Amino acid sequence: MNPAETAGAFARAHGLFYLLDACQSAGQIALDVAATVCDALPGTGREYLRGSRGTRIGPGAAVA
Repeated sequence: MNPAETAGAFARAHGLFYLLDACQSAGQIALDVAATVCDALPGTGREYLRGSRGTRIGPGAAVA
């Protein structure tokens, strides 16, 4: 598993936009959006969350 928190801290320190893909992990592992320091976290509701086909999840930060 990749160090999402470390990558997020690096991106934030360098002013980079950090998109973390959660399509295969949402519903399989606990996701702490605040800890990852990501700007966007898209995922699918279909895979492990048992949502309807075509559903998406995606908390994101406001971009100035």
